[in-house]
Amino acid sequence: MKKYFAKIGLNSKVIHVTPLDEDLMKDSSGNLDERVGQEYLSRHGNWPPEMWIQCAKEPSDHVRGIAGIGCTWDEDNNVFWLPKPFDSWSKDLTTKTWKAPVDYPSVTTKTVGSETKDWGIFWDEAAQGWKATDPFDDTEHTWNGSSWVS
Repeated sequence: MKKYFAKIGLNSKVIHVTPLDEDLMKDSSGNLDERVGQEYLSRHGNWPPEMWIQCAKEPSDHVRGIAGIGCTWDEDNNVFWLPKPFDSWSKDLTTKTWKAPVDYPSVTTKTVGSETKDWGIFWDEAAQGWKATDPFDDTEHTWNGSSWVS
């Protein structure tokens, strides 16, 4: 099985993500050890061991969050951050994701007759709120905290 490591560059930016076979991360007792992987990558990747940080390809794979090129390593909080989507969004340390100043809409589908479709939901930074395109008639609506309004 493979584990993944992010190569950290200037300003704590991820500049490369590489897979590493678990066997290359085992200590003398046969236990997986991030430091062993870091030392291996340092020897073979010509980069300081502390600048190789174990990461994930999928959110559920690792408690540090996803790392990809352009992400930022936050050493203080032990987490990788995707690029900030909007100026108004803030870090949510519980979910390790960016959070809008307004909660994501709870209504994500619309049903007309027997057909159900997804609203085309998007963040409007200028309005500081969620908007959506009606899936049936392409009109734009605004989230008021409990429903979509024209």
